[in-house]
Amino acid sequence: MSRLASLFLLAALPLSADEIWLRAVTPERPPAPAPKGRKGKPAPPLAAATPSFRMGDSGIVELTRGARFPEPGTPVPASAIDRTLLRLGPGRPMPLTGAREESTVTRLEATYAGVGLATLTVQLQPTARTLDGPAFEAFLGQAGADAVAAERRKRKDTAKAGKDVVVATAKAFTTVRDPKLPAQGPDATEPLGLPVEWVLGGALPSRAGVPITATLLVAGEPVAGAGVRVLPSASGVAPVARTDEKGQVSITPAAEGPLLLAAAVVRPLPKAARKKGDAYKKADWETFTTTLRLDVLAPAPAPSVPARKAPARRGAKS
Repeated sequence: MSRLASLFLLAALPLSADEIWLRAVTPERPPAPAPKGRKGKPAPPLAAATPSFRMGDSGIVELTRGARFPEPGTPVPASAIDRTLLRLGPGRPMPLTGAREESTVTRLEATYAGVGLATLTVQLQPTARTLDGPAFEAFLGQAGADAVAAERRKRKDTAKAGKDVVVATAKAFTTVRDPKLPAQGPDATEPLGLPVEWVLGGALPSRAGVPITATLLVAGEPVAGAGVRVLPSASGVAPVARTDEKGQVSITPAAEGPLLLAAAVVRPLPKAARKKGDAYKKADWETFTTTLRLDVLAPAPAPSVPARKAPARRGAKS
C-alpha cells in the first residue's frame, strides 16, 4: 500500500475516545500594564503568553479523558494513576499530589520550586482490554501497527477479539519565571525515561506557521511507522501522519491555540511479561499510548524597520 493510501486509510478511521491529556491551570493575576510607545506612538501589541507561573507558586494540573480535545471529557480515577512527575531544573523530579476526581477532570497539585521549563507527566496503571475483531483491526490501522495486522491476517485471526494490555502516558509543559534568576535546564528535548513518550526536537514556545518536530519513544527507542493523530482545537477531525524511520513527525500548526499529539504503538506481548501482574495474564498484545499537549502562540510579529531619513537635496537652503 502506498504512503498516501495509508494516510487516507488512517483518516477514515474513528478517533479514539480514550485519549488522556494534561493541562496546567495558571493562576489568575491582574493584567500587566500596557507598555508605553516612543514619542507618543502606540506600543506594539503583546504576544499571547504561554502558560506560566512564578517560582514558589502552587498550581492545579488537570487530567482528563475524552475524544473532543481540548474539551474535557471524564475524570481519570485516582486509583488508575501509576505515577506522576514534575521535572523543573536540574533537581530531582517531584510527584504531583492530591489527586481528586471532579465532574470532568482529575485535579492534581503541583509546586513550582525552580525556574525554567516544567515538564508535567502522568502514567496510568497497565490496563487489560478486549476489543472485538473489527474494532481491534480498526485500532491497529489507526495506530499504524502494520506488523501486528499482518500477523493476524497470517493466522486468520482478523475476526478474533484483540486482547491487549494498555500502558498510557500524558505530557504537558509550563514555564516558571523569576526576574532575578536565569532559567535552568533540562528542556523539552530531553526524555523522562517513561515507557512511552513524545520528545520535542526544539525549544518552546511553539508558534503558528513554524514546524514542530517530535520523536516518539518506547522504552527510550524511537518508533518508526507509528500512526500519529494531531488534534487542533478548531477541528472536529484529526489530521494524521506517520513517524519516519527516525521515529519523528513534523507538523506545522496553522493557528494559535492548544494542540495535542497522540500516538499508539502495538507489539506482541512476550510470554515472560505475563508475570508482571493480572493485567498481563490473558493479553496477546502490549499497547503503548501517549499524548503531548502544546500551547501554540500566534506568529511572531514582523520586526519593525526604522524609516530612513531622506537625504538633503543639493542646493537646498539650510
